Amino acid sequence: MDFLGAGTLKTAKPHAKLAEQMDWVEAFSPSIGKGVGKLKMLGAIGVMLPALAEQAIEAGFQAYFPKPLDATSFVRELEVIVDG
Repeated sequence: MDFLGAGTLKTAKPHAKLAEQMDWVEAFSPSIGKGVGKLKMLGAIGVMLPALAEQAIEAGFQAYFPKPLDATSFVRELEVIVDG
């Protein structure tokens, strides 16, 4: 999360304000500072994305299969559907 916050800070703050807080900023152009911020944000997203994708897949699986399948109750429910 630190990289996402730091990247957002470097991307959103004006170059002059950033230079007051970080010494290295003065040595580079504003576009380099913004680029570093965007790369930090992308890195943070890249770290978080696999975990979020895993949670989304698990949530989707749970939506379709919320409980263990019991063969007996499955057959009874199927008979009710077929017999209508």
